Amino acid sequence: MLLERLPADEKKEFVPAYLFAIRLIGSEIRIGEISLRVGNTESITQYAGHIGYGIEPEYRGNRLAARACILL
Repeated sequence: MLLERLPADEKKEFVPAYLFAIRLIGSEIRIGEISLRVGNTESITQYAGHIGYGIEPEYRGNRLAARACILL
């Protein structure tokens, strides 16, 4: 589920990004977030990457972040 569109910020070398909620199938429970950064800067390619994610501790170890990356 799309939560937010984040605009680019050239001064900080931020590219546009999309922030999504990670939820269990058939549930409204939010178990994490995943972001997709669209574009290339030295900061993105060297450090941050195009995908960032976080899973709540009680849901870790179930390959949920991997599944979310595949969906992106």
